[in-house]
Amino acid sequence: MKALVKESAAPGFKMKDVAEPRIREDEVLIRVRRAGVCGTDVHIYDWDAWAQGRVKPPIVVGHEFAGEVARVGSLVTDVRVGDRVTAEGHIVDGRCLLCRTGNSHVCPYTKIIGVDRDGCFTEFIAMPATNVWHLDDNISFDVGGIHDPMGNAFHTALTADAQLIRDGRVWAEITGWVDRRFDSHPETRAVEQTPEHSTLSRRQPGGCHSAILRRAGG
Repeated sequence: MKALVKESAAPGFKMKDVAEPRIREDEVLIRVRRAGVCGTDVHIYDWDAWAQGRVKPPIVVGHEFAGEVARVGSLVTDVRVGDRVTAEGHIVDGRCLLCRTGNSHVCPYTKIIGVDRDGCFTEFIAMPATNVWHLDDNISFDVGGIHDPMGNAFHTALTADAQLIRDGRVWAEITGWVDRRFDSHPETRAVEQTPEHSTLSRRQPGGCHSAILRRAGG
């Protein structure tokens, strides 16, 4: 099968023929229908300092995807061939103290697909069945393929105690120093917690409309 591979410790990717992954009894094989490009993939492509310290080529890259199940392991009971799915890209060991006490999100042995093990920029990917998320029938592969970054946005919107949508415009709450360029689109908005953050956002290339977040009792 074809795959986009980080072949060596140097900038760039290479399209290669690789073996179709074998699945374990608790895994599923997913035919990739859509895949999204993340900033992490750009770091790996550029082979910057972060990538050099983390990624060990050769490896199939990519971690945002959606597809349909092509094969299931003998121990899998809640995923079936033909299911439309996406998957959580952080694979934990399930055995450490943190995993066994309900804190698997900070498992020290986490492996990320496309970073620590083969990823989704290919035709098929093997994933633990416990990482699979089923897609509702009205959710397209296009949307399912960006569940990873979309989850970040949802988490922010659901946990922030501020109104994030006003007059049809999307606002973003900045909780730390801004270290990346704001879009110069005139509808860009930011809601920040301090005057220092507000000043910083307005200094970004292209500028940014800014407002100070006032918390209740604060």
